[in-house]
Amino acid sequence: MGSPLSPVIANFYMEKFEKSAIETISKKPKLWLRYVDDTFVIWQHGTQELNDFLRHLNNQHRAIKFRMELEKNKQIPFLDVLVKRKEDGGLGHAVYRKATHTDRYLNSLSHHHPAQKASLVATIVHRAYELSEAESLSAEKKHIMTALQKNGYKRSVVLKRTAKEEKRRLNHSEIRSDGETTKIYATIPYIAGTKVPYWPTCRSSTRASAVEDQLCSLAGPFRPEKSAIAGYSSIMVHSIEFDETKSLARSVGYWGRVIKEAIEIWMKS
Repeated sequence: MGSPLSPVIANFYMEKFEKSAIETISKKPKLWLRYVDDTFVIWQHGTQELNDFLRHLNNQHRAIKFRMELEKNKQIPFLDVLVKRKEDGGLGHAVYRKATHTDRYLNSLSHHHPAQKASLVATIVHRAYELSEAESLSAEKKHIMTALQKNGYKRSVVLKRTAKEEKRRLNHSEIRSDGETTKIYATIPYIAGTKVPYWPTCRSSTRASAVEDQLCSLAGPFRPEKSAIAGYSSIMVHSIEFDETKSLARSVGYWGRVIKEAIEIWMKS
């Protein structure tokens, strides 16, 4: 909705809002966590002081009003997580589902691509492991097995995805003792109207920089027909100083480039 900057600006304001509200009251919460417009608070000063704190929050801005939900039976939902208060004072957590939740998902017999169905199973299994503690994971796995089978998914499909998730987590938790260096990958962002150039790496020695070498390995085999500059530099005696070049104009599509080139040549003639 609206500008992509709207959530960012709203979050900036809420950070200032909550900082000012908490700093201007004597009795503060032990824990204050917020995600967009949902907050999770641990309060240790009593019920009356909690109501005073709520009134204090609602007096900060006429358009921003908070509502409060207290724990019931030593548990309270926050987003997709059911937070439980343990006897030892710690907090447990499990997957939370609303009372209106029906466990109805994309049916396995629907005419969707198999990858979409596999992604559904993977997402539900991944969420179970992410949101459930050890004590509640077993019950959650049984629940999703029953739910997915009701939606037509085979038991073997769910078990296979569960085994894959457990293997992935086991591999991440193992401490490497063989001194193997962890590989770090960098992703080049996509910019509309640009292409990875086909540099002449395999059959030509013309290379402008180390970055060019990396792009060459990503671009695949040498294909001069896809780049007039690459083809020209490969067949002519002299080389092209790529570092000294500059872009005169940008275009998207073949005919747009041809027209701009024609205009540029006519103006220079």
